[in-house]
Amino acid sequence: MSHQDSMTTLRDLHVQIEDICRRFRKVRSEAAVVVHTSQMPDATLQLNDVLKATEEATMTILDSANALSAIAQAAEIPEARRKEISDHVGKIYEACSFQDISGQRIRKVQGQLGELEGQLSSMSEMTRGYEPKTPKQPRDALLNGPQLSSVAPSQAEIDDLFSRPE
Repeated sequence: MSHQDSMTTLRDLHVQIEDICRRFRKVRSEAAVVVHTSQMPDATLQLNDVLKATEEATMTILDSANALSAIAQAAEIPEARRKEISDHVGKIYEACSFQDISGQRIRKVQGQLGELEGQLSSMSEMTRGYEPKTPKQPRDALLNGPQLSSVAPSQAEIDDLFSRPE
């Protein structure tokens, strides 16, 4: 290999290394913006609230179904009507299995979000000290759906607000 060929190879290698460095800087800046504007912790809290709310609603439905079944058994109604009520209560029990299935799916999504958040945190550690030029601002808080139950006003507070004279 001639000296000229060696120099050309070195220049090509240098250009490739510069290209890799440029690409890495771009990925690093994009990752920093994603980490800076991440709403994953909030998403996990939202999913936890969904799990809690569906579990509570399901328990209320099942308790009411049990009560209806007991009332039907104690009522002085024809056996055919009692069986009809019992069949409908059974359908309520079956339909409530959604809570278990949706809970499993939500926990799976939470696991995936946790993995992604871990990966983004690792990328953030690699880019520590980098500040993005223009971080994205979260949209208006009023457009982000229902509040978490831990920060939402109680029904009594809402009733009080609407009962105040103008």
